[in-house]
Amino acid sequence: MPTMVFEGGLAAGRSYWAPAQAALADVAPTVVYDRSGLGRSPAAPAGVSRRLPALADDLGDLLDHLGPQGPYVLVGHSWGGPLVRLAAAARPARVAGLVLVDPSDEACELLFRPAMRRAERVGQLATVALARLGLLGRAYRSLTAALPPDAAADMRAEGYTVAMTRTRGRELEDAAGDLRALPVNPPGLAGLPVTVVSAGRVSPGMPKAVRERATVSHAYRARQSPHGRHVVLYLEGDDLAPDLHTTELLRGRPVVCPRPDSPLASLESVGVDDLLSEPLIVMRSGYLMHRFTHRLLKGRVPSFSYSADGAEMGKLMVAEGLGVTVLPDYSVVQDPLERTGAITCRPLKDDTTTVLLVVQRSRSGPVTRAARDLHRIFVERAEAHRTAQP
Repeated sequence: MPTMVFEGGLAAGRSYWAPAQAALADVAPTVVYDRSGLGRSPAAPAGVSRRLPALADDLGDLLDHLGPQGPYVLVGHSWGGPLVRLAAAARPARVAGLVLVDPSDEACELLFRPAMRRAERVGQLATVALARLGLLGRAYRSLTAALPPDAAADMRAEGYTVAMTRTRGRELEDAAGDLRALPVNPPGLAGLPVTVVSAGRVSPGMPKAVRERATVSHAYRARQSPHGRHVVLYLEGDDLAPDLHTTELLRGRPVVCPRPDSPLASLESVGVDDLLSEPLIVMRSGYLMHRFTHRLLKGRVPSFSYSADGAEMGKLMVAEGLGVTVLPDYSVVQDPLERTGAITCRPLKDDTTTVLLVVQRSRSGPVTRAARDLHRIFVERAEAHRTAQP
């Protein structure tokens, strides 16, 4: 089983990844760490580069220390995306695959505009000022509240300090130059599997225009790998990128999926406390229902959990009596396991979330006949599914 090594975004320490580690605890070994100048790692001496190639070299040193042969799955968020690509290219034989979570990517032309440099400067000045006033943690209190208690405590103590802002400034020294260097000397990934995850949702740090272009660049990055996959996560209310033609296939509500003999099956609706009373089967990081379950639990961690690679595996694990899971209702109702009485579903108490299943393709460029046929089949099967619902 490959070891999963997590790399944070700009000036992001190890604590950020605590929920992912909890979800993967029964699936694979996981490693998080603090880059130089973050968390519990001392700052690099003055004059020592903290630009992207140097950060990738540091990650390579960590992998050497963990075991030079691997295998490793490298997971990089935001600025950690190009970082893990560089580290993987240095020694691809020890890397089993990459997961790029909302990565910064040189294919996104917005990252090279003067407005982005101004935003970086203003953001750095504001970060330093808030840290000196002791207010930076308040700006990120929702993020901190979603962490497990021990990680939240570490984040409050280590993640919002003036020392962190100095490291942030050093990592930002020439972000545009670091990205421009990548097309000149592309990181050779030797056909490694690459999964690129786009959050789909806009935020103050990712406004609509940037989100749209970022999602397009993520799709491009996935296409560069012969084993590439692009995952876009949507809940109702998320903005859909206009550069991608989006067709809604199904919409439904999240439900709890237990066996019929589970105590939860006797309830009319299931609350969070009820859900945590049973072993919980959680989708792996990168799946939409992983994000939803994490939001639903609000940092609470089940006493025992498994991780599943997709809904079909999760339903089989439920049928085998390993626990309960949370899935869209359209994934459970009329499923063969549900029709034979091996699994059932119950609504979540006080939850009104709508989950969308969509199929997307780029609006630009020619569309092959095979792609058109596949799109038509998806639409027809979705319509048949809706018609078959009671």
